[in-house]
This record gives sequence, C-alpha cells and structure tokens, in this order.
Amino acid sequence: LYEILLQDPKARVGLLCNTVTADDITWVNNHKTNENEVFIDAVYADRANAVTLCKAANIALELWDITRSRISVVDEYVSGFTTDNVDASVVKYGEELLK
Repeated sequence: LYEILLQDPKARVGLLCNTVTADDITWVNNHKTNENEVFIDAVYADRANAVTLCKAANIALELWDITRSRISVVDEYVSGFTTDNVDASVVKYGEELLK
C-alpha cells in the first residue's frame, strides 16, 4: 500500500485481514493521511472483533465473503462488502432478481 500511496497520495487503500489485530489497526493508521481514506477488509467470521477494533480506532470496515444469508446480521458500522458471488445483486436483493 505504501507504493500505491507514493503514486497517488489520495488513493483509498485497504488491508485484507483474516483476524484483525491491534498491529493491523496501527499499520492502517500509519497509512492514513489528510488526503486519503484507509479501511480494513475483514473476513466475515471475524466481524465482531473487527467491528470492536475498527470502531474504537475510527477506521472504516468492510467485510469479505458476504452471502445473502449473512447480510442481515452485519453491524451497522460496516461500510462495505466484498463477495466471491458472481452476481453481487443477488447477495443484496435476493434470487428473485434472477427470475
């Protein structure tokens, strides 16, 4: 991410984490400037821990591996989602869109 920020100091950059730690929070904060946005993209299974740490540090949080059945149990602090689903609209709106 450091190299990206050298090329574009205003770039929005994120760190993908299996389990968010205090070291990850520090690392992400060290890449935050007055001109860019940083975030953590955490694995869904670590969502409770990730929300607690990111909220306390005022770092944006996105969750990875979102499926339709999981979207309804996501904390309102989460600002974005990443999915492996070929059609993300199915995750958000349901299979009725495919009919």
